[in-house]
Amino acid sequence: MWVFRDAADNSFVGTCGFFRARQSGMDEMTAFGYLLRPQFWHTGLATEMARAVVRVDRARHNLDHVTALIHPRNTRSRRVAARVGFHFERNITWGSEPNMLYRLQC
Repeated sequence: MWVFRDAADNSFVGTCGFFRARQSGMDEMTAFGYLLRPQFWHTGLATEMARAVVRVDRARHNLDHVTALIHPRNTRSRRVAARVGFHFERNITWGSEPNMLYRLQC
């Protein structure tokens, strides 16, 4: 995971990156996620962070695909995923929660 900081005061903005995840009924895969402090929501930083990580890390790690699980009500994260190039693949249940599986072919 990458740590992102505000250029003006070096304060913590959020994290973003790839990680290994095992999902029920699926082989182990590389997953994508991010966390952004609420005061930075609606600024475009989530998309910028995601694009930077995808651009550098997918080549560095020689990945053929990356997945992202997003709760159906999280429309903002679904838009970030689409802007970065992820495509909706199917609905799944992870734990006991409904999720949408998005995939980025590298």
